[in-house]
Amino acid sequence: MSLPASDESESFARFLHTTPLGQFCRHPEIAWALAQDRLATTITPFLHLPDIFRYEERLLRDWESERPEAAAQARATSAPIQASASGMTDEARRLRELLHRVAHRRVDAAAVGREVFIPCPPFFGDPHLSQPLHDGLTLKIGIVRMAHYWPKPETELRSRAWRAQPALIRAAESALFPLLPPPGENEDDEFSAAASLWLALAPLREFEAHKSLPLLPYTTIYPEGYVPRGYSIRIKPETMRTLGGSYLTLAAAGLSPYISDPFLAYCDSRRSILQMWIADLESLAKFKWSTPATSS
Repeated sequence: MSLPASDESESFARFLHTTPLGQFCRHPEIAWALAQDRLATTITPFLHLPDIFRYEERLLRDWESERPEAAAQARATSAPIQASASGMTDEARRLRELLHRVAHRRVDAAAVGREVFIPCPPFFGDPHLSQPLHDGLTLKIGIVRMAHYWPKPETELRSRAWRAQPALIRAAESALFPLLPPPGENEDDEFSAAASLWLALAPLREFEAHKSLPLLPYTTIYPEGYVPRGYSIRIKPETMRTLGGSYLTLAAAGLSPYISDPFLAYCDSRRSILQMWIADLESLAKFKWSTPATSS
């Protein structure tokens, strides 16, 4: 579904006040669903970033035992980060320090060892993605389950050369955790906000990783009355009959009648934002259905 590209504001206002689309959007269940869909788009980058830290606490302990020199360097260079991160929340500060040490471990493993990855749903089942950085380093991005280290004189020299470059370690951190903002005056505040949201969305990522349906299954329609396990109905069948449509109408409009329970709980925690968006229904409709020409 899309709305006319010409005279955007007038077109949207006219559609919302003089056509069945306006009645459709003004229904409380539809308006709330539109706001939930807008919220979903704002958290998509946080949902697609896998939990690369899942096994890293254990891996780091093993690394410290097997590679004490490299691990000591990672701890030493993380101290200034910890000291300068006074404006972060405690959880964000811990994550920032962990990211630094993980970057060191993975750079070291790329030089002297081998890592074993688990399948990663955000990567469509691939165990990892490869990202070239510089100075010959190609970093594997994914969730590591095991790591082995077999240093030789030439690979040890390579590891030391890579780990001695703060810019390369920073590039590895950004590759592993793209939510890391670029260095700057507001870096700590931006990282704290991003890290807090990413951590808060862990239940949603875990849900999607183990379900065949997404958080909002836009094109999946079940027989009336059936609700898949782990989901709730947000737009009732009788609502659509009242509006002169059906769940097929919703599918055509890109609206799901179902919503996953973890995402519903997250929406409830952001109720004030959704209510603010619903108060501007025209903007919600534009956000949902504007063509590329009108949304630029």
